Amino acid sequence: MPPFTGAALERALELLEGQVKYGADDEFVDDLYCVAVNERHMRSGNCVLTYQWGPQFKTHLMSPTVLRGKFGVAQLPGSGQVLDRTFKALVDCDRERCPHAEFYEDIGWVNRAPY
Repeated sequence: MPPFTGAALERALELLEGQVKYGADDEFVDDLYCVAVNERHMRSGNCVLTYQWGPQFKTHLMSPTVLRGKFGVAQLPGSGQVLDRTFKALVDCDRERCPHAEFYEDIGWVNRAPY
């Protein structure tokens, strides 16, 4: 899997490290699975960020949690870089490389999944 052994993997690991650094202390406890840990911390108000789809949002709308009425949805963050498979390097997005990107005056092109 050559695309995943260079700069792209390194950057992905840096991002994951940052998420784990600020995650729940028991996030990787063997007898718990991530949804249970996330659910508990969200209900108590100790966690305010989750990368999950509908069920998590619906649960907090319908349950008596400290987040009721304070919980929202946002588009997933994009990236200003993509993997150029020819050169095996991360390169800045532009209109041609990132057809789903949006241009921002302050940061340039930001690519996002097209859904």
